[in-house]
Amino acid sequence: MTEKERQGDPPSPKGGYGVASPGSPRGGYGEAGPASPWRELLAALSERGLDSVDSAFAYGQGQDLDKPGLEHRRRTRLELADGRGTVRELYLKRYEDEGFWPKLGRWLTYGRGKSPGTCEFDNIRAVRAAGVPTMQEVICGQRGGLLSRCRSYVIVTAVPGRSLEKCAEELLAADETAGQALAVKLGRLAAALHGQGFVHRDFYACHVFVDKEHEKDASSTGGRDARPTRARDVRDMASAGGMSATLELYLIDLARVFRPRWRQFRWRVKDLAQLKYSMPVNWVNEHWGHLLDGYLDALAEHCRKQRGSGTRPATRGRDAMNADRLSHAIDHKLAEMVRRAARRRAIAGQPTAQGGRSA
Repeated sequence: MTEKERQGDPPSPKGGYGVASPGSPRGGYGEAGPASPWRELLAALSERGLDSVDSAFAYGQGQDLDKPGLEHRRRTRLELADGRGTVRELYLKRYEDEGFWPKLGRWLTYGRGKSPGTCEFDNIRAVRAAGVPTMQEVICGQRGGLLSRCRSYVIVTAVPGRSLEKCAEELLAADETAGQALAVKLGRLAAALHGQGFVHRDFYACHVFVDKEHEKDASSTGGRDARPTRARDVRDMASAGGMSATLELYLIDLARVFRPRWRQFRWRVKDLAQLKYSMPVNWVNEHWGHLLDGYLDALAEHCRKQRGSGTRPATRGRDAMNADRLSHAIDHKLAEMVRRAARRRAIAGQPTAQGGRSA
C-alpha cells in the first residue's frame, strides 16, 4: 500500500477545515496563501523530516513522555519555530503495528484502511467541528494495511492549562465558587460531545484541561504562550471576577472517540462514570448534581437546535431522558469500576486504597 499523508488546513473564513493530501487536485495549502503561518509550520516540520512516516519514526529529538499502558504508542513533545519565529508546542504520537485483530476492530468501527494515527486526526477534526474545545490537528500519515505491518503517526498542537487530574484539588481550594462553576462547565463539555452523537470512551479528569478564558486566543495558534508554565500557582486562575467567568475547559486524547450506532445511552453513561470516578470525592459528593443538571440542560438545548434546523437529534434531551435513570446507571457503572480497580490492586499485591470511592 502506498504511503498516505494528510494535513490539517488552516481555518477558512467560515471556520471550517478541509483535507489536503499530496497529489490531490487542491495541491495542499494553496488557498492558505504564501504567508500563512500554517504553511510555515508545515515547512518547519518538513525541514525536520516530520512529513513522512519513515522519517517521523526515525525522529530522535524532542521530549519523550513516558506513561504506563502506552504499549505500542510513543508520545513526544516538540517545540518548533516557524518562519516567523513563533515557537509552537506540538505533540508527535507514533503508533507501531498493533496486530491483526485490533486493526480489524478499528476497520469495522471507523472504516476500511484506518490506522490509529489517521483515526485520531479525523476524530480531532470532527470533535472540533462539533464545537468541543480541543487541540488542532496538523498532519498525519500511515503506511501498511490489515495484512501487513501498519505504522502511523499524527502531530497535534498543545492546549492551554493543566490537566484537571493534576490541579483539581488546588483549583477548588482556591475559590469557593469554583466547585459549582466547574461542575456546570464539565456537564456542558460532556453534553457538547454527546449532543453530536460522539462518545469519548476515556473521559477521565486527566483528559480535561482547565485554563483561564483569556488564554483561549493564544491556544488557537498553538504558540508557546498557549500553555502556561508548570510552575504557575493554580491560585492565579482564581482571579478577580470569580472562577465562573474565567474557567475554560479543553478535551484531549480523542483517539478512541466514535459515534455508536447502538446502545448510545450505555456509552454516555460510561463517559460520565469515568469522569465521576476520577474527580475528587468531596467535590463529587457536593457538586455532582450540578454537573448532571448542566449536562441535561445542555443536551436539551442541543436537541432543540437540531430540531430547529430540521435535523434528527443525535441524542435525547432532558424531556426524553429520565434524570434518575441516568444517575442510577452512572452509579452502577461507577461501582463496577471500583470493584475492578480493587481486583487489579489485589492481583498486583497493592494495598486497598483508603477512603475509596463508593457509588
